[in-house]
Amino acid sequence: MSSQQTFETRVERYNNGNTIIQAVGAYAPINPLITKAANNTFITTVNTANTNTNLALNNLTTLLNSRQFLCFPIKDTNPNCIQRRITGVLNYLKVEVGMKNGNVVKVAAILKKIRPSGGATAEKVFAIKAGATILVSNVVNGSEAKNIADTNLQWSEAGGTNPPVVFTPGEEVIVTALSGNVLIKNNTNTKGGKVRLMLNTAAAVKQSKSERTFTALIQFLTDTISAINAIGAGFVYSPVDPTLTIAELTSVRNQLETLTDQITAAQGLYGTQNRIRKDLYDKPETGMNARIQLIKTYLKNFPGAINNTTYIEFNDAIKGT
Repeated sequence: MSSQQTFETRVERYNNGNTIIQAVGAYAPINPLITKAANNTFITTVNTANTNTNLALNNLTTLLNSRQFLCFPIKDTNPNCIQRRITGVLNYLKVEVGMKNGNVVKVAAILKKIRPSGGATAEKVFAIKAGATILVSNVVNGSEAKNIADTNLQWSEAGGTNPPVVFTPGEEVIVTALSGNVLIKNNTNTKGGKVRLMLNTAAAVKQSKSERTFTALIQFLTDTISAINAIGAGFVYSPVDPTLTIAELTSVRNQLETLTDQITAAQGLYGTQNRIRKDLYDKPETGMNARIQLIKTYLKNFPGAINNTTYIEFNDAIKGT
């Protein structure tokens, strides 16, 4: 059960079953997990856990997207991203100092490490069967994925640590997959879905160091600032573009450090909230699944066993029928 929608569907069905047994006067189990009062309290707790997990995931996703926006070009939407700033620094130094200067060569080497080394790219549409998951390789890091059918999809980096991101029909999301390997899941079990992705089409696509870790980009900014300061020989670094000044490069580096720390904290919070929620649903003996089985066992003791009306209606509510 991986998506928030699926978790909410499960508690909705449990709540429907609870509504049925709340109306039955003869329902009076001794087991404290499945009394009428306990069921009401449990449902409130589960709904709170769903809300907390969803808020934590939304916050983490926002931070991840903000960091991607700060670091690498996303079409024409972020002209002041770090990669473009270092490009601007190098262009300025080429004119004012020249490529024979060793410190300018250092900045050029830094930029070469930052830029993805893939070649041509192309869009491709992939179909995903109902409830299925596909693995797509060579997806362009920082590119857009668009849901072009009428089912909810989710993407995640294969082997990555970040949580899955759900995107609805017609929605475009930024794919941050440093390895280029992306899992796309169709969250709907009744119909197929489709996604449009941007792929690297070069024969070999290598990922640069900065694409593997954002902390490397922090160091690249520090090294760029150091290279500028080391030019010496009376050179005054005074670019016209205010985003290329030493002060602004230092500021954006500090911003990236702060974002990275916030992401680490947000990942921890999401992991904690998700584990709390998972235990409420699936923990042996006390989770929702265990409670459902306890209630069914109790209802079997009513006249008619599994053919009694309350058992049938509760079972149908849990199944969503």
